[in-house]
Amino acid sequence: MAAGLACGLVGCKVKDHTNPTVTIERAVVSDSGAELELLVENRSAVDARLERVNWEVSLGLLPLGSGTWEVENGELPAGTKGSKHLADDESGSVLRLRETAEFDTPPLDPDAAEIEIVGELVFGENDEEMGFGVTPFVATAEVEPE
Repeated sequence: MAAGLACGLVGCKVKDHTNPTVTIERAVVSDSGAELELLVENRSAVDARLERVNWEVSLGLLPLGSGTWEVENGELPAGTKGSKHLADDESGSVLRLRETAEFDTPPLDPDAAEIEIVGELVFGENDEEMGFGVTPFVATAEVEPE
Protein backbone atom coordinates (compact mmCIF):
# COMPACT_ATOMS: atom_id res chain seq x y z
CA MET A 1 0.00 0.00 0.00
CA ALA A 2 2.86 2.37 0.82
CA ALA A 3 4.37 1.73 -2.63
CA GLY A 4 1.04 2.55 -4.28
CA LEU A 5 0.71 5.75 -2.23
CA ALA A 6 4.30 6.77 -3.00
CA CYS A 7 3.75 6.12 -6.71
CA GLY A 8 0.54 8.13 -6.59
CA LEU A 9 2.40 11.07 -5.10
CA VAL A 10 5.34 11.01 -7.51
CA GLY A 11 3.48 9.79 -10.60
CA CYS A 12 5.24 6.46 -11.31
CA LYS A 13 3.43 3.56 -12.98
CA VAL A 14 2.80 0.20 -11.32
CA LYS A 15 2.37 -2.72 -13.73
CA ASP A 16 -0.96 -4.51 -13.65
CA HIS A 17 -0.61 -8.20 -12.68
CA THR A 18 -4.13 -9.40 -13.53
CA ASN A 19 -4.05 -13.21 -13.68
CA PRO A 20 -4.61 -14.89 -17.06
CA THR A 21 -8.08 -16.31 -17.74
CA VAL A 22 -9.38 -19.45 -19.50
CA THR A 23 -12.37 -19.68 -21.83
CA ILE A 24 -13.67 -22.82 -23.55
CA GLU A 25 -14.27 -21.80 -27.15
CA ARG A 26 -15.38 -25.24 -28.34
CA ALA A 27 -16.20 -28.59 -26.69
CA VAL A 28 -17.15 -31.84 -28.43
CA VAL A 29 -17.85 -34.85 -26.19
CA SER A 30 -17.75 -38.59 -26.94
CA ASP A 31 -17.98 -41.62 -24.62
CA SER A 32 -14.20 -41.64 -24.15
CA GLY A 33 -13.39 -37.95 -23.77
CA ALA A 34 -13.80 -34.35 -24.81
CA GLU A 35 -12.07 -32.45 -27.59
CA LEU A 36 -11.54 -28.95 -26.20
CA GLU A 37 -10.42 -25.69 -27.70
CA LEU A 38 -9.33 -23.37 -24.92
CA LEU A 39 -8.31 -19.74 -25.03
CA VAL A 40 -5.88 -18.53 -22.38
CA GLU A 41 -5.82 -14.74 -22.24
CA ASN A 42 -3.21 -12.57 -20.59
CA ARG A 43 -4.74 -9.17 -19.79
CA SER A 44 -1.91 -8.11 -17.49
CA ALA A 45 0.86 -5.67 -18.34
CA VAL A 46 3.59 -8.33 -18.04
CA ASP A 47 4.67 -11.23 -20.26
CA ALA A 48 4.07 -14.78 -19.02
CA ARG A 49 5.05 -18.30 -20.13
CA LEU A 50 2.50 -21.09 -19.61
CA GLU A 51 4.21 -24.45 -19.00
CA ARG A 52 1.33 -26.79 -18.21
CA VAL A 53 -2.35 -27.06 -17.36
CA ASN A 54 -3.56 -29.31 -14.53
CA TRP A 55 -7.23 -30.09 -15.12
CA GLU A 56 -10.34 -31.98 -14.07
CA VAL A 57 -13.29 -32.18 -16.43
CA SER A 58 -16.96 -32.71 -15.52
CA LEU A 59 -20.01 -33.32 -17.64
CA GLY A 60 -23.19 -32.47 -15.80
CA LEU A 61 -22.33 -32.79 -12.11
CA LEU A 62 -19.94 -35.75 -12.29
CA PRO A 63 -16.14 -35.48 -12.66
CA LEU A 64 -15.07 -37.78 -15.49
CA GLY A 65 -11.32 -37.37 -15.80
CA SER A 66 -8.26 -35.41 -14.80
CA GLY A 67 -4.72 -34.94 -15.96
CA THR A 68 -2.01 -32.55 -17.06
CA TRP A 69 -1.32 -31.02 -20.46
CA GLU A 70 2.24 -29.91 -21.13
CA VAL A 71 2.27 -26.69 -23.16
CA GLU A 72 4.85 -26.09 -25.88
CA ASN A 73 5.33 -22.50 -27.03
CA GLY A 74 3.27 -21.16 -24.13
CA GLU A 75 4.39 -17.54 -24.51
CA LEU A 76 1.70 -15.06 -23.48
CA PRO A 77 2.83 -11.52 -24.22
CA ALA A 78 1.45 -8.68 -22.12
CA GLY A 79 -2.11 -7.80 -23.06
CA THR A 80 -4.38 -4.83 -22.64
CA LYS A 81 -6.22 -4.74 -19.30
CA GLY A 82 -9.97 -4.96 -19.71
CA SER A 83 -9.85 -5.73 -23.43
CA LYS A 84 -12.66 -7.64 -25.10
CA HIS A 85 -10.46 -9.42 -27.66
CA LEU A 86 -10.70 -13.05 -26.56
CA ALA A 87 -10.43 -14.33 -30.12
CA ASP A 88 -8.18 -11.57 -31.47
CA ASP A 89 -4.98 -13.52 -32.15
CA GLU A 90 -3.27 -10.40 -33.46
CA SER A 91 -3.34 -8.83 -29.99
CA GLY A 92 -0.54 -11.14 -28.87
CA SER A 93 -2.27 -11.82 -25.56
CA VAL A 94 -4.23 -14.99 -26.45
CA LEU A 95 -2.92 -18.54 -26.51
CA ARG A 96 -5.15 -21.12 -28.23
CA LEU A 97 -4.88 -24.70 -26.91
CA ARG A 98 -6.46 -27.71 -28.61
CA GLU A 99 -6.45 -30.64 -26.20
CA THR A 100 -8.20 -33.93 -25.51
CA ALA A 101 -9.53 -34.60 -22.01
CA GLU A 102 -9.72 -38.38 -21.73
CA PHE A 103 -12.44 -39.71 -19.43
CA ASP A 104 -11.63 -42.24 -16.69
CA THR A 105 -15.25 -43.41 -16.77
CA PRO A 106 -17.91 -42.96 -19.47
CA PRO A 107 -20.41 -40.17 -18.81
CA LEU A 108 -23.72 -41.18 -17.23
CA ASP A 109 -25.42 -38.53 -19.32
CA PRO A 110 -23.55 -38.24 -22.64
CA ASP A 111 -26.19 -35.75 -23.80
CA ALA A 112 -25.46 -33.26 -20.98
CA ALA A 113 -25.56 -29.75 -22.32
CA GLU A 114 -22.67 -28.28 -20.35
CA ILE A 115 -19.04 -29.19 -19.71
CA GLU A 116 -16.86 -27.75 -16.96
CA ILE A 117 -13.11 -27.75 -16.60
CA VAL A 118 -11.48 -26.81 -13.30
CA GLY A 119 -7.76 -26.57 -12.85
CA GLU A 120 -4.54 -24.63 -12.58
CA LEU A 121 -2.43 -22.78 -15.09
CA VAL A 122 1.22 -23.41 -14.17
CA PHE A 123 3.59 -20.69 -15.32
CA GLY A 124 7.37 -20.52 -15.67
CA GLU A 125 9.75 -19.96 -12.81
CA ASN A 126 10.27 -16.26 -13.59
CA ASP A 127 6.52 -15.67 -13.67
CA GLU A 128 6.24 -16.51 -9.95
CA GLU A 129 7.94 -13.22 -9.18
CA MET A 130 5.21 -11.45 -11.17
CA GLY A 131 2.47 -13.08 -9.09
CA PHE A 132 1.32 -15.76 -11.54
CA GLY A 133 3.06 -18.99 -10.45
CA VAL A 134 0.01 -21.25 -10.26
CA THR A 135 -3.29 -19.64 -11.25
CA PRO A 136 -6.57 -21.50 -10.57
CA PHE A 137 -9.37 -21.36 -13.13
CA VAL A 138 -12.90 -22.61 -13.83
CA ALA A 139 -14.45 -22.57 -17.31
CA THR A 140 -17.77 -23.87 -18.61
CA ALA A 141 -19.26 -24.17 -22.09
CA GLU A 142 -22.14 -25.68 -23.97
CA VAL A 143 -21.31 -29.01 -25.59
CA GLU A 144 -21.42 -29.17 -29.39
CA PRO A 145 -22.84 -32.25 -31.11
CA GLU A 146 -20.32 -34.82 -32.33
